[in-house]
Amino acid sequence: MAFGDVIRARRTEMCIGLNDMATRLGISAAYWSRIERDLEGPPRDELIEKAAAILALRLDDLFVDGFRQAGGGDGRAWRDVCFGHAEL
Repeated sequence: MAFGDVIRARRTEMCIGLNDMATRLGISAAYWSRIERDLEGPPRDELIEKAAAILALRLDDLFVDGFRQAGGGDGRAWRDVCFGHAEL
C-alpha cells in the first residue's frame, strides 16, 4: 500500500477530517491532500513523525512506506540499517 493510501485510510478510520489533520500538522490542507493522493512524494521526516503520532501508527512502518514510495526499493535495506536489523 502506498504511503498516501496508508495515512488516508487511517485518518478516515479515526474520523479525523483532512482540514483538522493539516491544522494539527501545521501545513495546508491542499498539500496534505496531494500527499494522501500520492500526487506528492512523502513529506519530510518531521511531518511523517507528527502524522504517526496523530494517527497512532508505528513510526518505522510509515518511514518504510515513505521510503518505498520515494524509490528506495522495498524498504528492507533501509529498515535494516536504520533500526539495527542488520550489521553494517
